[in-house]
Amino acid sequence: MKKIILAVAFCATTLFATDLTTYNSSTDTGRIPRYLTTIGAEIEAWSFGTTIYNDWSANKGFVDFTSYTGNGPGPDSGNRCWLQINDGVTNANQCCTFNGDNPDYFGYIFKRPATVTNIVFWNWIYVDGGTFSNAPNVQILNTRTGAWQDISSSCSPTYDTSLVPSSVSRKYVITPSIAQQNICGIRLIGGAQPASSGDPEGFVGVSELQLNGYIESALWKNVILTNNLALAANGATAIMGPGATQTGNPGNINDGILNTREQTWNSNLDDYVGVIWSNKTINGISAVGLTFRTWGEGGWFTTNGGTDLEVQYSTDKGANWTDYSSVDFGGYLADYSLYPLDQCFGYLFTFGNVGEINAIRVYGDPGGTADQNGFVSLYEFETFQAIPEPFSLIVLTGVALLVLRRK
Repeated sequence: MKKIILAVAFCATTLFATDLTTYNSSTDTGRIPRYLTTIGAEIEAWSFGTTIYNDWSANKGFVDFTSYTGNGPGPDSGNRCWLQINDGVTNANQCCTFNGDNPDYFGYIFKRPATVTNIVFWNWIYVDGGTFSNAPNVQILNTRTGAWQDISSSCSPTYDTSLVPSSVSRKYVITPSIAQQNICGIRLIGGAQPASSGDPEGFVGVSELQLNGYIESALWKNVILTNNLALAANGATAIMGPGATQTGNPGNINDGILNTREQTWNSNLDDYVGVIWSNKTINGISAVGLTFRTWGEGGWFTTNGGTDLEVQYSTDKGANWTDYSSVDFGGYLADYSLYPLDQCFGYLFTFGNVGEINAIRVYGDPGGTADQNGFVSLYEFETFQAIPEPFSLIVLTGVALLVLRRK
């Protein structure tokens, strides 16, 4: 009996289901959602997160994914309101597929693979429509560029297609017949209940679409996302260059506040962003996270200028820099050019631990046309350690031996 309990406890520490998608900027919750989907938040009084509002017909969206932008509250009406499906607000901040063709759908395409155990869907019902005609089907993507595939699922409670005199949000838990392991996307899809006005083909409303599941730690390089070592509170000093920053506040990128930002400026050279630990060295760094703020004239790293995007480390506080090898950019290289011009998005870059370091940065060509040859703008620069696999095995073995000895 004791050995069985041990096995269950160990699995729970690595595969325990968690909320994969909900992000709340006011409490800065949800590192997995930030680097798996987009940020469900209004930042600087602007709404960011949707990736398709410039060209919905081309299905350019690859994170928050919907059949039509529809309409809803917020800046630009429906153009940007789809970020709200993962903002944690279930009784407001609704959006819908109004004016789209059947079938209607919405969901997520991930930046990194994830396992989904269930979907919690808050269906926003309007006076004149908002429901599927039947319980929605579930489709998944096994690869980012693959075809959507149907899977079997159940819906609880029984799906209700009735309309109401005033708007209301109905909650459903939709559970795949088996957990969908290491998939690249998931969505709800189905015909809409015909609307009584405005959209004769009907539309579907949603105030929140939460995915529960887990990430296979090996696919995220065993990174511990709960401890950001790049914070100023952890002794780190932000660096941005090679020229001066635009407002003279590089510390905005490691203050832990998502509403503050800074950008590189006054340089026609390659740019960099990072941190230095002046009074200590740190072992185990295996990831950096960047949350960008972009405009039409720049704000991102590009690969079009002839310089490879690199993550670099230093052991002498930035006097010399060395490239990390085999960096996994988590989809960034394929994705960054697809985002709308005004956007906020986060990506996690992972790599192998090289031992003790005291500085780390991302280095490459700035994107855009402003400031001579572009610039890089960030809300946050984060660094994370990883749990070494051999250590996990040692701990497990030690506990197992202890249990056997006590028998």
